[in-house]
Amino acid sequence: MNCLHCDSAMQTDVVELTGQYRGREVRVHTRGVRCPSCGFVTVRGRDMAEFRRLVKEAYRRDEQLLEVTEIQRARKEMHATQESFAAYLAVGVASVKRLEGGAVPERLMDEHIRMRLYPETLEVLLQERLWDLNSLKGALAELPHISAQCSLVWNGLSDCWNTYDLITTNYDAVVQKAMTTCAERHHSLTEIMITATSEDLGSGNEDSSCAADTQLALAA
Repeated sequence: MNCLHCDSAMQTDVVELTGQYRGREVRVHTRGVRCPSCGFVTVRGRDMAEFRRLVKEAYRRDEQLLEVTEIQRARKEMHATQESFAAYLAVGVASVKRLEGGAVPERLMDEHIRMRLYPETLEVLLQERLWDLNSLKGALAELPHISAQCSLVWNGLSDCWNTYDLITTNYDAVVQKAMTTCAERHHSLTEIMITATSEDLGSGNEDSSCAADTQLALAA
């Protein structure tokens, strides 16, 4: 195999390459080839599967997601089949098979399994979510109705602090609904402002900002 840049013979070596997984770049060391003349490095087709596996594992470590061995060990310590383990985790058996086969869990799946296997992580996770929600409430508080929406979600989470099933089942749906409502109202208010400003400019009204404020007050 010759170099694509200088046509020199490539040499087998352990090389460092950048790979992408779920939109994130990670650096890994893998078996590849290096040009001794210009330093160009790449991976042969036969080594591509191993390179992709290393990229996934590097992403998993960077994101601190559950390791395959950790999931397998937990199931074996419970003396559980994949079916009974899936029932305990409240996930599909196909999910357990994929995870034990090397699939990288999504963040929400990882959190769900951790809370089933290690209930002590629930309080830490919930504190982080409540903190994030409170920060979001502060950032959006000046938009009409937004503060009330965030307060509703905040109070709901605070009230069910010790209710595991309600947190894990409803949290993301509640937040998604609240944020969707916020976005829709913000979009509507923006359209009102644009319309009011355009009409005032077209009529030569110098008090366009005042008119826009009036429209916003009516909308609220």
